[in-house]
Amino acid sequence: MREAWRKYLAVDVPSYTSYPVSAGFAATADGGTLAYAEVLKAIDPYQLVALYLNVPEAIAGASALRTAVDDLIEEIGIVARVLDGRGVLSAVHLRGAMASQLRGHDVQRLLSAVEVQLGLRESTPVAMDLDPTTSNAIQAAHFVKQGIRRFSVNIEPRACGGPSLHEKDQRVADCVADLRAQGASEVTLVVQCDGREASLCDIGELARDVLEIAPERIALAPDAMSLPGPGGLAAHASRSSIQFALVERAAAIFELGGYVRIGTDHFAKPGSALAVAHEMGRLRRGPIGFTDDAAVTILGLGVGGQSEVGETIISNTSDLAMYQAAVRCGVLPVAGITHLSARQKALGVWIKDLLCHRRASLAEYLAIITKDGGVSSTFSLDDNLRPLLKDGLAVIDKSEIIIPTEAAPFARLVAAAFDPEAPPKPPSAA
Repeated sequence: MREAWRKYLAVDVPSYTSYPVSAGFAATADGGTLAYAEVLKAIDPYQLVALYLNVPEAIAGASALRTAVDDLIEEIGIVARVLDGRGVLSAVHLRGAMASQLRGHDVQRLLSAVEVQLGLRESTPVAMDLDPTTSNAIQAAHFVKQGIRRFSVNIEPRACGGPSLHEKDQRVADCVADLRAQGASEVTLVVQCDGREASLCDIGELARDVLEIAPERIALAPDAMSLPGPGGLAAHASRSSIQFALVERAAAIFELGGYVRIGTDHFAKPGSALAVAHEMGRLRRGPIGFTDDAAVTILGLGVGGQSEVGETIISNTSDLAMYQAAVRCGVLPVAGITHLSARQKALGVWIKDLLCHRRASLAEYLAIITKDGGVSSTFSLDDNLRPLLKDGLAVIDKSEIIIPTEAAPFARLVAAAFDPEAPPKPPSAA
């Protein structure tokens, strides 16, 4: 890392998995349910829709999980009745740490509801968050049998040089082997690179173990620009410097192992769906990071789910009791809703494209930023961008802003310079 870049490690920047980052959700008399229903009714019959089913984490036990599935099925039914056949599912994601605790029968019920109510097809990719500490070959068989072919599995560092150096990694390797033996088509390993828990030695060993497992995708969590913990500027700078070193150590090993770097924190095996999307210019940034899914309409069901339909963002309640009360009464469990301006919608697309491809048209940006009367006079692109250009984090080539490959970990920082909703604070004031 260049010495001039070190000062930027303490700057807090948005993740940009959605935009605007701090959407102002307006509560209405009915909680936004009528507005949400109208938005759903406006979906085109052939519009691609990605469905995210959030399994609540604040539950435990088979009975509570079964109840959670019952509630999700109720919400699926409510949404399906409003949609009335509109939209085509491009992907389904079962999200949450508790997703892999679901019994095979409950997964079957849930996906059957999606099939009957929302038109899930056999060719539609279904993905699932899987906990390798609780999964076994029998569970893997159940999940794959129900049509789940893509899995996201966490892998964490462990004490370097200890007697059980590879014990956790072997458990993950066994989990992945079980999934592949049952017919899983794609595995993403989410590598935990938290500077509070790992050393360079840990991450080096971990990254090499990941290469042995050879997943189709690798994601780093958190990435190099994520601040690992509270504290003042000095504490942030120190921890972030460690964080950057850990992430880039892992990244170097993955790239030497033949993986293609995707965006800021993803890596793809050549020939995988994500790598092909990257090569073809079809890469997108979705709710959980970089994706090959072409859908721009997102339906997030479950506690805390967030949906994006056209210029509208809808947030489900994050209160479990309120969520249950709503869906059991046949009501959409909306906590708030916000309508984006044409400028906000277009700028969100531009920023995500910049993160995906590390280059974007400045002329297009300037055309966007002047929509809806322009932005606040306190926003200065020149002031935000000048130090980044000076330090080599970005370059201007003709009519494009380009983020050099070496500066890829700082892509979100560059994107934030163009964001009037959340411009980055200068390092001296972070």
